[in-house]
Amino acid sequence: MSAVSHYSFDLQFQEHILASFLADDKFFKEYADAVLKPAFFGDEVLRGVAEAVQGFYETEKELPTREALLEAVKVSIAPGRKLTEYQSCVETIMEKVGMNTAYYQGKAVEFARVQLWNSYLNQGLILIGQGDTEGVNRLVKLAFKEEGRLN
Repeated sequence: MSAVSHYSFDLQFQEHILASFLADDKFFKEYADAVLKPAFFGDEVLRGVAEAVQGFYETEKELPTREALLEAVKVSIAPGRKLTEYQSCVETIMEKVGMNTAYYQGKAVEFARVQLWNSYLNQGLILIGQGDTEGVNRLVKLAFKEEGRLN
């Protein structure tokens, strides 16, 4: 797949996106793999918090509480950053949990859908250049199948 773009939203909006995942266990289970990609976040602290949320969920099979997330981010600190930056970010995100959840979830899914199609279309252009129309056909079918997971 081609390079992943960051969310095209400002950092406060991205905090709301992360908070929307923490507000809804069902949404998290269904979409986290496709939509809550740490690489989508435009700030390394937010990426670290997203990694901590995912890591916690993988091991505990539940969304972290504020206290659990504050503990989980300790392993996600990027070189040159401070724990207090992550703690502050977690506090800010937790304050946003429950605010316009469906709106932010929709925006995150929309962004992931655009990223998916961008990646597949770029791959398709390479295959077209190689004259591989069967490969393009397989790729388009795969793209529609993947997009179906985002509906």
